[in-house]
Amino acid sequence: MRSMPGTPEESRAQLARGLRAGNLNLIRAAAWQLDPLPLDVAFEVLMLIHRRDPARWSRAGVRWVGRVALEQSSVVLEDIDTLVDALLTLDRRSRERLRELDRRVGLNLCLGLALWPDGDRDEGRTP
Repeated sequence: MRSMPGTPEESRAQLARGLRAGNLNLIRAAAWQLDPLPLDVAFEVLMLIHRRDPARWSRAGVRWVGRVALEQSSVVLEDIDTLVDALLTLDRRSRERLRELDRRVGLNLCLGLALWPDGDRDEGRTP
């Protein structure tokens, strides 16, 4: 059975297509219907924004960190510092610090971390 356009099911399918394709226009249209996106999906979108729309990166990062602070009751000030530092530096060390934070707090960032600018697919490359 095919879902009708504009239904939550159709919006989730559109979001999934947009994420697979890295298409921010599809993602934005779907996100409008599904607002707010879960934090893990929002982080994945944030990493795509870094790649595809750098002019919007900083503001999107601020919004995502703000949502983490508001929505995750186990997050403390030092965790916010870790998040901000990681987003400002985008290096391997920061990615590892985010993985540690993710394991402790449960943000489920694995898909977004795969899109990290210094991501796992770069591990075999020599500097």
